[in-house]
Amino acid sequence: MKLPFFSRSKLLVLLLLAAVLIACGSDGNENSASTNGVVDGATSATNADAETTDSPPAAASDSEPEEMTFTTVTDADEGEDLPPTPNAAELAATQAALLPPQGPVDACALLSEEEAAAFLGVGITSVEKDENTHTGECKYIAQTVTDRLYLKIAWTPNFGAGDYAFLKSAGAAPREEGSDIGDDYYIRSETDGVYLYVVRGEQYLRLSVASAWHEPDEPLKELARQLLAEIPPTE
Repeated sequence: MKLPFFSRSKLLVLLLLAAVLIACGSDGNENSASTNGVVDGATSATNADAETTDSPPAAASDSEPEEMTFTTVTDADEGEDLPPTPNAAELAATQAALLPPQGPVDACALLSEEEAAAFLGVGITSVEKDENTHTGECKYIAQTVTDRLYLKIAWTPNFGAGDYAFLKSAGAAPREEGSDIGDDYYIRSETDGVYLYVVRGEQYLRLSVASAWHEPDEPLKELARQLLAEIPPTE
């Protein structure tokens, strides 16, 4: 059966319109999918940003410096005792040990036997000498029938000021003291006799007589003056 020309024309138009609609529908779906993808991507990005914003801040880097606290430990905290302060005698001995070796000190060279006999008033029967590199001693002994008298000289030519100061502070109160002999002197009664101590610079002179000595102190002081007058002061 043949359709009229007009009917065929309408049919062609309808088919063409249907094809256009199908094509437009397909593009619309694709555009819709693309639009949905963009929206979904934006939504995901927004959610990610929100999660980043809500997340707690990351921990500080290990490389960042931390505040350090220092504690000072003293000897008292450790329970350690500080070394004792050396006394004058120890300092003098240390000084003498650090010096170059010195020759023996001959205290007997300061006074002859005749001078010692004149001082004691009797003849000298023996002389005892003790020499070392720090202090020399000489003991003049006068033995009589009833008494044993002696005069002893101890002489420290160098670094004797410490010995002098130590002995003065360690013993009993002097019975006489002054500065008109050497730099300083004092006289003290000991168990074995009477002692006169005198210091001049670093020179230290000690005179002693036996306990049987009953003369006043002036003879000892005069003997000390005599010896110091014959001994040149150290530089």
